[in-house]
Amino acid sequence: MLSTHSWRAATLGALSMLLAAQTPPPAAPKPPATGAPAAGAPAAGPAAPLGQKPFAEVIKDAKETKGFFTLWQKEEKVWIEIAPDQLDKPFFFQANLSRGLGEGRLYNGTMLNGNSQLHLAAFKKVNSQIQFLQKNSIYSATKGSAVAEAVASGFSDSLLASTPIVSQPHPDRKSVLVEASGLLFSDIPAIAFQMEQLYRQNYSFDAKNTSFQKLRGNDEETTLDVQAHFQLPRIATPPPMATPGMPVPRLPGSLSDPRSMFLGLLYSFRKLPAEPMSPRVADDRVGYFTTRTLDFSEATDQAKDRTVNYVTRWRLEKKDPGAALSEAKKPIVYWLDKNIPEKWRKPIADGILEWNKAFERIGFKDAVQVKQQPADADWDTSDASHASVGWMVASEPGFVAIGPSNYDPRTGEILDADVGFNEVLTRRGHSSWLQETGRRTGFPAQEADDIQAASRQMDLGAAVLEARGDLPTEGPDYDAFMYEWVKYISIHEIGHTLGLTHNFRGSTIYSWDQLADKAFTKENGLAASIMEYMGINIAPKGEKQGQPFMTTLGPYDYWAIEYAYKPIEPKKEAEELARIAARSHEKSLGFGRDEEVAGMDPEVNMWDIGPDVLEFAQRQARITRELVGVLETTQLKPGENYEVLTRRFNMALATFGQACGFAAKHLGGVIHLRDHAGSPRLPLNPVPAAKQRET
Repeated sequence: MLSTHSWRAATLGALSMLLAAQTPPPAAPKPPATGAPAAGAPAAGPAAPLGQKPFAEVIKDAKETKGFFTLWQKEEKVWIEIAPDQLDKPFFFQANLSRGLGEGRLYNGTMLNGNSQLHLAAFKKVNSQIQFLQKNSIYSATKGSAVAEAVASGFSDSLLASTPIVSQPHPDRKSVLVEASGLLFSDIPAIAFQMEQLYRQNYSFDAKNTSFQKLRGNDEETTLDVQAHFQLPRIATPPPMATPGMPVPRLPGSLSDPRSMFLGLLYSFRKLPAEPMSPRVADDRVGYFTTRTLDFSEATDQAKDRTVNYVTRWRLEKKDPGAALSEAKKPIVYWLDKNIPEKWRKPIADGILEWNKAFERIGFKDAVQVKQQPADADWDTSDASHASVGWMVASEPGFVAIGPSNYDPRTGEILDADVGFNEVLTRRGHSSWLQETGRRTGFPAQEADDIQAASRQMDLGAAVLEARGDLPTEGPDYDAFMYEWVKYISIHEIGHTLGLTHNFRGSTIYSWDQLADKAFTKENGLAASIMEYMGINIAPKGEKQGQPFMTTLGPYDYWAIEYAYKPIEPKKEAEELARIAARSHEKSLGFGRDEEVAGMDPEVNMWDIGPDVLEFAQRQARITRELVGVLETTQLKPGENYEVLTRRFNMALATFGQACGFAAKHLGGVIHLRDHAGSPRLPLNPVPAAKQRET
């Protein structure tokens, strides 16, 4: 759920510049051996630089791992073989955590560079060195044009690492060898930067105690699993008199010794698509993650803005373009990691497959598929070849679930996605645990509040229904309740990996009678979009109780999938996309971004539901009073901890405070609509005076 794409953009967006500044410049190449040929002898080719041994001598007795880049390993040494046609040719580069810290967002399975520019890389030969470059993909111009030359020389790539070539060219393949440690034994994902931000401790990468764990490869990809050691030479201590509100040094709580930690860094080198996907221009009325480029082509000279945003989406093409319903040439396949408890595999898989309803409407059959990683598999679902869903464990709050993806920045084509479910998702009472650990660890206040609010939805609903006698604490009914909760989270996170952002305007389209009708909501959902953070659908006491969680797609979701994925003839695309987006004025297709939640629009919220936000706040107040009343007369069993009462009271109090916040947004509120010119509605609409007085 709380995927924190905005957090990633804010922190990771600056890392490429920092990496270039922190990476030492490449060592000066050694001068080649010289010597004139004897008189009358044929001219010899340039001698190999000093230190470069024959290719066969370097890899003698080494084990070969064939792949996109072939690897050779002998004891602790690993060499990467780079062919001449692989130089100066961009490839997809991705970093994941195969083993984590359990806190500080460093969780097993985390995509470290999700939604950043880190994933377009290249190898460049400079004299006797190989430079590992992060390519600058933001700026473009028409290929072959004069201005393309200016763009090429106007903006810089960034250096990730540099290492000497250690072999002479292969006699047949002409490829050369470099030590993989010279390219990968450094802090490429800027873990130390993240630790500095969170803990105010100066951790550093320790290459001496870093090693390779596993190597894998195929024709499309090469992966190297690095056991990376980070050390803290000196522990920073808080000042005796800290300024209130200012961050102070602290230590990770999950380490046996905070001066040392090992992290698994899974690096994937993957071949880019031979033919780039045709990009699709984004529209601000439909919520998609985008890849941004500044286009300096002559054709944009009259444009108001050179910025072009393309939606991020998977490449979906029909096997039979002429058929109304066709299978995809290459479906979107999600692999369930073997680390997911068997109990939760079905609701997760059912949530993934729910998206097929939207793809069927635009002509794709079984576009989204699910496969299970075998129990004896020796490969990692976090590599760049598998869109995956995995299970995470943590000692502190970070997120309930997360759905990042990586894409080709040239076109927006999604190439990989790795959904993570935190095990706290399915644990009752975890909202108070999150609150306590968030306070203890000093986790960012706003994010800790959001995480607790997400956790509170399931906890609150279960507590209220249990108090009424409508939900047993175990058995088939409770299992069904939890199934719907996990399925809801699964659909939401998969939506992110299909490219969709949050939509916080979609919760007000259905009446209370419709929300109380389980048959209606199973078919139509609880809100316009599954990409909402919906408040749990709990009716006040005495009213008909509907489905607590949304377990299907809403009308906005079908519309958004149509915009990004509908097959359209290129010459008709601009017109057809404009027609689709122009429907944004329909009530069920409104869109509100993350940053608007903190604004003045009372219709853009997290954790609300129902046709009237103010009435929802009143209903929430009634529910919390009911729960507190039950707590006043609750008799604990002998020996039972009073913490259960404290937890439920705190949960009720937090819910009541949240309801007050919903009401307050009506005072001086302005409803902001994203309609373009020609819509029957105005873009800015003050909350009616009568509604403000009602507040």
